[in-house]
Amino acid sequence: MKRVESTGPINAKIMVVGEAPGVDEERLGIPFVGASGQLLDTLLCSVGINRLSCYITNVVKVRPPANDLKRLGELGLQIRDFYPELYAEVNRVKPNVIIALGNIPLEALTGLTSITKYRGSILEGLPAIAGTKIVPSLHPAACLRTYTWTHILKFDLKRALAQSTYPDICRVDRTYIINPTFDQILEELDRLMSAEYLSVDLETYMRSGLIRTVGLGDSSTRAFCIPILNKMTPIWSEVEEKEIWLRLYLLLTNPEIKIIAQNAQFELTQLKPFTEGRMQIAIDTLRSHAIAYPEFPHSLAFLNSIYTDLPFYKDDGKVSDEGSSSFNTLQIYNCKDVCVTYEIAMKLEDELKESKLWSFYHTQDVPLMHTLHRIQMHGVLIDQQKLAQNKIDITAKIEKLDKLFLDSVGYPVNPKSHKQMTTFLYDKDKGLGLPKKFKHGTANLTANEEALTDLYHKTGRAEVKLLLETRQLRTLKETFLEMKLSPDGRIRTSYGVTETGRLSSSADVFDVGANLQNIPKRKGEWIREMFIPDPGKIWVKADLKQADARVVAWLADDRVLKKLFNSGEDIHKQVAALMFNKPVSDITKEERELAKRAVHSTNYGIGPVTFAKNAGITKQKAEICISDYMRTFPNVRSVFQANVDIALRQNRTLITPFGRKRVFFDRYSDTLLREAYAYVPQSFVADYINLALAGLETELPEGANLLLQVHDEIDLQCYPSDLELVKSLLRKHIERPIFVYTDYLTIPLDISSGPNWASTE
Repeated sequence: MKRVESTGPINAKIMVVGEAPGVDEERLGIPFVGASGQLLDTLLCSVGINRLSCYITNVVKVRPPANDLKRLGELGLQIRDFYPELYAEVNRVKPNVIIALGNIPLEALTGLTSITKYRGSILEGLPAIAGTKIVPSLHPAACLRTYTWTHILKFDLKRALAQSTYPDICRVDRTYIINPTFDQILEELDRLMSAEYLSVDLETYMRSGLIRTVGLGDSSTRAFCIPILNKMTPIWSEVEEKEIWLRLYLLLTNPEIKIIAQNAQFELTQLKPFTEGRMQIAIDTLRSHAIAYPEFPHSLAFLNSIYTDLPFYKDDGKVSDEGSSSFNTLQIYNCKDVCVTYEIAMKLEDELKESKLWSFYHTQDVPLMHTLHRIQMHGVLIDQQKLAQNKIDITAKIEKLDKLFLDSVGYPVNPKSHKQMTTFLYDKDKGLGLPKKFKHGTANLTANEEALTDLYHKTGRAEVKLLLETRQLRTLKETFLEMKLSPDGRIRTSYGVTETGRLSSSADVFDVGANLQNIPKRKGEWIREMFIPDPGKIWVKADLKQADARVVAWLADDRVLKKLFNSGEDIHKQVAALMFNKPVSDITKEERELAKRAVHSTNYGIGPVTFAKNAGITKQKAEICISDYMRTFPNVRSVFQANVDIALRQNRTLITPFGRKRVFFDRYSDTLLREAYAYVPQSFVADYINLALAGLETELPEGANLLLQVHDEIDLQCYPSDLELVKSLLRKHIERPIFVYTDYLTIPLDISSGPNWASTE
């Protein structure tokens, strides 16, 4: 065993503690000199920390076998054997701050575990190093594996640098008021009526809609908790609780007060019965952070670690025992959420202004958030008879396929069992012995739908086709016929945010509903037949025409391509005609499909291998298609893709014509380029339709309302007599010209109507 000793000045203000030396460290006898050390040096320098001024060490002073600390026992050692020496080093150096990199130093110095929870927190060391200030963060080796974490480590190093200027642990002094009397509640609610900003946070019995506590605060240093239920028992008399909710109604619907919340959809949903849906949110810290920093996490735990000095506390909210002590803990937790949300909101406001995104957030995203909430709350009616019949039909189809498979093979194989599927497909003795398929980038066997499809196309085995069809039907049944409906027979969803500004969809805060953006158009149109408008109304669908490709044409400033789109003819046939040098009338269905795929693949930098796989053609033919497309529309590469490449190399930042901004944090690579090529068109299309919804909603006639948002499609319902008016409003609000590159782009809508969703296809 060769020890790797510590380095650095004995009076250093900053001490860096890693886990254990690696191969390079052992060879040179210096900590942090390998790949992770080089990354650390770069990051330290980038935030203004000179490595030579730091005292650098590891918890474990010898390299474990194969760099695996779990194998340290093979050397007759345990990690704890090194603790006394580490504590002696800390007490000798007396640094103002210790940067603990990884789980091992976190536990050694603080006794806490889970670096992903506590990274960024300002913590105090164990009694053996009492009074020592610790800022834990991710190990650079982990950042090399997940490069985007590098920027989180950089945040933590900046925090450590600021903390290194003084030895004391100084925190903002916060006041948490819990277990108030009834009179204290009324007095506080009266006081808050004059607040400019009001932070609101709820604690509930999960998925029930029952509110346990209401936290309120008009500053980052003081929060007030109103307890409502403990052990499912009301805290107040009926008269008192009515008065509390009346006062809360007046407070939360006061138009002069700017309300702040984290993930405001939750508060809006839970408080709707008490506010009549009149509460307006001024700042949702989740959504505003998603606009400021799209690639970072947006949870309150993460935001707290970046913007406040309060150590990680989110586990305090996991109260299982509802005794008086636990209920007090819950109330304090509620108050902490209120204070940190307020502090985060104020700092995000400044950052949005600095990055010139403040107006975009407040004038565009905030109105959209409220519109989406009303869409979520209304939901979509489901045809119960059609649902019941679909369950019967699909169950019968699955049973028929199972019988055919059993008759063919002689024994059943469960399509949901990974072990049974991989054994049947790939084992020569127990199954078919087909060529093995692996998960992308791993050595793990897979039997997913992509693998089954590929195996069937290459082998033509009937057994594989039966398994594929059974798997698809089971997925459709479990995903769409067993969706959790609300008691009123409606399906609901909850819309979230993504890096591009496109919406995500999932079950709502009560764990009811589903992702309504992945309802299949083909091989599942019978599912969309179940989605129906309210009685007496019709379903209206408005779909943007070739939206992404159209945006690329304008971003490329390709005169020929823009002319094709403006002609209003079948764009894919026209592209095919130019690519294959044939009259439009002679273009075959196959050539049209190839042109359509070439547009998407080539615009976003997808290579010939993937293109060939998606199109079901040879690699050579895919290469020819890509070459023909680029030859026909050279600006796609020389202008659109080149501009993206230049922007990434300059500052990793892309800005859309709507002003939405994204900084790309990952390593520069072909994968990053493809993601960046897709970003501006997808983001543009999302904002083109979504940012029109709030204005559209306000002008819809009585009885008409928005039902669904499905990427570049919006679905709504209205009375038949209002159909022409609704069509006119859709075109007015969505088909608006936006200046892109050198001229204006208007994306036209396809509008259709019918008795259900499927009928509008």
